[in-house]
Amino acid sequence: MSSNQEIHPLPRDLMPDAWFNDERMNSMFAEFRNRSVNPQDWDSKFKFWDSLLVNYLGYNAQVTFSVFQLSTIFKRKGRTPLCLSTVVEELYQKSEIITLDSFLEAQNATWGSWAVNTMVKRPMVWSFSKLKNYFIPNVSNPDIKYIHIPTIKELSEVILSLSNVEKDLILSVPEITNKCSEKTKSKNITEENVKLALLWLGRLKKGGLGVPHHHEKWECLLKISPMGVSNLSEAEEGLFKLKDSERLLLEKIESLEKERNALLVKAKGSLDSGLKELAKTYVRKKRELDKRIEKHAGTLHNLHTLISSIHDARSNNEVLEAYRKGRDILKGFEKSGLNEITARDTMDDMIEAVGEVHDVQSTLSENLKINDSDLELEQELNDLLNSSSNDKSFPNVPDAELPDLEKELHSLLLEDVPPPPTSIPNSSRPRAEISKIS
Repeated sequence: MSSNQEIHPLPRDLMPDAWFNDERMNSMFAEFRNRSVNPQDWDSKFKFWDSLLVNYLGYNAQVTFSVFQLSTIFKRKGRTPLCLSTVVEELYQKSEIITLDSFLEAQNATWGSWAVNTMVKRPMVWSFSKLKNYFIPNVSNPDIKYIHIPTIKELSEVILSLSNVEKDLILSVPEITNKCSEKTKSKNITEENVKLALLWLGRLKKGGLGVPHHHEKWECLLKISPMGVSNLSEAEEGLFKLKDSERLLLEKIESLEKERNALLVKAKGSLDSGLKELAKTYVRKKRELDKRIEKHAGTLHNLHTLISSIHDARSNNEVLEAYRKGRDILKGFEKSGLNEITARDTMDDMIEAVGEVHDVQSTLSENLKINDSDLELEQELNDLLNSSSNDKSFPNVPDAELPDLEKELHSLLLEDVPPPPTSIPNSSRPRAEISKIS
């Protein structure tokens, strides 16, 4: 078979370039030499196989493998790699893989005690071997199987991402598988790998399986949220069953109505062909289907009513719980001193404080008061102003004192000084001289 017709482990565009180099692949398919001889070459070879294994498992969403499986998968031109055992040993030393047996046994120490209590202590339901076969159907392979940690982590994150913050999902394992395939647009995700991823989530205390006690169809119901996968309560499991019954009834009624319509067409066709008795037979079958449809419709109505009542009860319970929390908060305030007496005292104190503030503001807004002496001075000044404005003449000189004043004035006059002239005589100086003086 030519290299063009050879089947590759991955699509050709995802395969490493070295895969198509015969000389390079001869070296890669050979056994590992002692690392001390050429550490760089040893590390390069290990990195090649590690990368190829990661890409293959991630592309196929396969969380388990064995050396035998890898030898078959990575077969090239009739040759199988001889170095895979060393690669697996190195991965095991780096804790990137664990054996499937140790992985299943480790569940008993964590949430997997669920499996022991349910399956071992109740042998009438399942045995432990059946539980093991449920999660890993093909355990008869003699080669050791390993869990690839990076791949199982990646698939677990896909499962957690199925739900949103606002609403949790309750799904069965097949539904989880389908939704994971839709989300990743990969058809390679299987239920076995999903179950192992759920066990991994349980190992991280992020998961749990809802186990019914009456029918295997409900064996793996999960409530998925972004924070993890949790166990189902009895109410949640019951509600899920009711919704699934509702879905099945709708499908059944739809199927019966299609069959009924087909019978009507056949009956009309028989009448057109003159086959009256055959048409009656179709009509009888149609009436039987009508009765069955009516019964299923009644059952469906009851389911609708029951589911609505459950939702209402859940809402009422949430409201009641909110009331209780509000009550507890109010009681907490009461313990801190919030009661009618303290409220009344606080209001009285506040009224008194407001009154004091009002008095202070009134005092500050009053006009400044002037002393009585200042008022008298102001009044006298006003009287003087009024009197001066009304009488502007000087006061009369008393006549009794005038003769004495004249005598005193005559005594002051000089006898030799002639009296002043009564008129001004004409000047005899020339005008030019007067101008000089000026």
